[in-house]
Amino acid sequence: MCNELVDEFRMEQKTRYRLTGTLFLLSAGYVLITLLMGDPVTESVDIPELELDVEQIPDMPSFNEVAPESDVAEVIEKLRNAVDEDGFSTENGTLFGHPVGLFILFFTELWERFSYYGMRALFTIFLVAETTDQNKGFGWTNEEALWLYGWYTMLVYLACIPGGWIADNFLGQKKTVMLGGLMLCLGHGILAFDSEISFYAGCAFIILGVGGLKPNISSMVGGLYPKGDKRRDLGFYIFYMGINLGAFFAPLLCGWVGETYNWHYGFGLAAVGMIIGQLIYYFGQPYLDEVGLTDI
Repeated sequence: MCNELVDEFRMEQKTRYRLTGTLFLLSAGYVLITLLMGDPVTESVDIPELELDVEQIPDMPSFNEVAPESDVAEVIEKLRNAVDEDGFSTENGTLFGHPVGLFILFFTELWERFSYYGMRALFTIFLVAETTDQNKGFGWTNEEALWLYGWYTMLVYLACIPGGWIADNFLGQKKTVMLGGLMLCLGHGILAFDSEISFYAGCAFIILGVGGLKPNISSMVGGLYPKGDKRRDLGFYIFYMGINLGAFFAPLLCGWVGETYNWHYGFGLAAVGMIIGQLIYYFGQPYLDEVGLTDI
């Protein structure tokens, strides 16, 4: 029974690898072409230079004579704000034409998905592994393992509903993502310990952590761009490439470590990935500015 479940799981993983790899290659190709060739909608238009004879220009009154000094300052401020809103100049700079904060969120979500899918790759195989094996598990039946796996994955996505509500009404997206990341670090770290209680406790913290982080970090990506900014769609393409990268490599690395050495080493590797993502998010706060805040 254990071998049958392992074979089914591996077939499912191969199908997921092919689909994820195809989506990643298509997304990467689109992003690369757009970055190299530019977006024709947002490219600037070259204006031909005009040759003027200065002597033919009549005398004009000075600018200060036309507009008071206070109006001049107001016009300059409006121009500066317009430049900021269009994304040509930002306080923290840009990277590849996008806010630096996009890449902070990109790597945070990449490592969060690495930890989540890395743990999930080991979930059922660990549960059905015999207690007498050298790399022992819980010795559950296939039905019991799949029952818990189904409840776990369902609760992970249901937790996104209260996670979004808490962010909108109390903490804001930025703080909720931080709190969710801390819970994920704690949950994945607990799974590295070999006991049944730690397994259940780790799963509970991961459910809460994903609920806080997953729905809100995607919303923060949209908040990096002003309304109507044509770069937003490409920003989401780049962001979801990070998700696909993390989901693709996690089962390969965590699965190999877990099956070859010890299940809890695989869980521990997922924890290391989440800690890296949390550190990136923490030290990248200056690049997120006012994104993800809420008025309470």
